[in-house]
Amino acid sequence: MRESGNPLYSYEELCYYIKTRMALWVEEQSLEGLTSKMEEWGVEVPVLDSLDPIEAAKIILEAGTYCKKDEVTQYLSVMNMYANNENITIVKDKGDLYLSYGKIRKAYEYYWRAVSQMTGEETPEWRASLFHNFGIVCCRFFYWREAKNWFALAIDAKD
Repeated sequence: MRESGNPLYSYEELCYYIKTRMALWVEEQSLEGLTSKMEEWGVEVPVLDSLDPIEAAKIILEAGTYCKKDEVTQYLSVMNMYANNENITIVKDKGDLYLSYGKIRKAYEYYWRAVSQMTGEETPEWRASLFHNFGIVCCRFFYWREAKNWFALAIDAKD
């Protein structure tokens, strides 16, 4: 998909991508060409190209036998949470996914947002993970001092 730069070669891969990368799926700006891809894979669906990613996911997941109906409902519920950025954990999850795909600027944006929303009630492990990952992002930008500060915060949070 475009947001991750991840090529897809089958209907099953698309379903797996949607299921495991919901935070990125809801960020997709354009689904252009998806309907024709589905046809190439032998799955008939209505036109998806202009739909919202969550609406398209519902149609895609229900089109084949990859997911059961109750699973689709559960996935859609989680996608709505991701789309609404309902809590700080979701914001960090998005940063983690962008970091895993090498989308450093996007990861930075989401980690900064997560740090800005911290209340002090987060677990030490969660804070340490956020600070550590933020340090990695800073290293990728060659912001050595900032990275050192984030890594020090990660160590302090874990202690």
